[in-house]
Amino acid sequence: MKTNTIALILTLLNASALYLNAAPIPGKSTYTIQELDNTGETSTTYGGLTKDGDILYYGNYDTVRRYDLAGATNSVYAATVHNADTKGLAKIGSTLYMAIDISYDAPLPSSIGTVDPTTGFTATFASGTAQGAVTYSIYDAAVYNGVYYFVANIGTINPDDQQWPYDTRIYRYNTADPSAPVEVANIGGYSGGIAFDTAGNLYYASQNWGQGILRFDAADVARGGLTAADGTTVADVTAGYLGFLPDGHLVATTGWGASLDLFDINTGAKRRTIAASPDWSESIGKFVVAGTTLYLTHTVWYPKEGALYAVKLVEPAGYAGWVADNFPAVYPGDDFDSDGDGFSNYAEFVAGTSPTNKADVLTMNIEMTEGEPTLSWTPDNIPGRSYTLQGRESLTAGSWGATNASARFFRVKIELSQ
Repeated sequence: MKTNTIALILTLLNASALYLNAAPIPGKSTYTIQELDNTGETSTTYGGLTKDGDILYYGNYDTVRRYDLAGATNSVYAATVHNADTKGLAKIGSTLYMAIDISYDAPLPSSIGTVDPTTGFTATFASGTAQGAVTYSIYDAAVYNGVYYFVANIGTINPDDQQWPYDTRIYRYNTADPSAPVEVANIGGYSGGIAFDTAGNLYYASQNWGQGILRFDAADVARGGLTAADGTTVADVTAGYLGFLPDGHLVATTGWGASLDLFDINTGAKRRTIAASPDWSESIGKFVVAGTTLYLTHTVWYPKEGALYAVKLVEPAGYAGWVADNFPAVYPGDDFDSDGDGFSNYAEFVAGTSPTNKADVLTMNIEMTEGEPTLSWTPDNIPGRSYTLQGRESLTAGSWGATNASARFFRVKIELSQ
């Protein structure tokens, strides 16, 4: 046997390829995803989701559904409006507020109101439907200190323009006069999601290229009269929905629902991808965070299938310390290759190599003993990792499997085992 016919292939995997019934793909091996409810290819579930204690409320077209986390049961909570997207669900006291968007009938009238099992949806604020009237397309809503805020595109109905309005505003719901919402900000462009941090600062996810995720200070939000220029860019990404983890990190859907990412609000750097849709036909929608669990809606557009999922955000053992030791100032993120050696920072964490030293890489050695290959690699035996040696006869064909005497190409797969 000629030793030059033997190739060594190094494969670093984070074992993240969990794919469950058209579900988003978690970004880390320690993230697990559980399907809680599925519309069964009858409608989509995208823009409406809120949590009240152990109850999740979420909408899909003409109903609001209810999931009981304690009992692990789902049911229809209330009928709403036929062929209407549910947006901006929020529980304030005993009242469930909801925004609907008739996305499939020009001139796209939107409404805000309350919903309950007995009366269904009762509108308290509605956009116009006649020529010359003001119409809204509501995208998202958030609650802070018991006050309902919503974001919408606003326009005037005319016979020549029956498209989506293109003038984003952020409003404060006016309980005294629901027909006259209070304008907080005039952003312009396409609408995006909104969220508040614990200090009352308002974050806006611009779906306009070049604006990114903006933060408006709490005092400015209280005064109103804001424009995009009054905001501070937190992250330079095109984003949709927003939320915060208990540690203050910002979570956002990016790329029109293609990915759910975690950002450091102090640096704007993306820390990691929490979950991703497999391709353009699926979208991650509205989500809420409860401790170390993130609940999200997910839609497969063709066929129309909406689902509700729970993602357990559990970090690998030693990961936080590894980040602090290697990046004491700014961590550029899991996907970034800090030392330019061809492996991402997270792959280096899994392999046990340095993410800031290009010379520190996982190496493999091979020795031939009586015509049989003996392979080893370093570093090896790192706690919390499992190692699988695989082989196959051809580099471009066949399946990787357990090594044997006939294998001529080898690779070692490293995964987190906890």
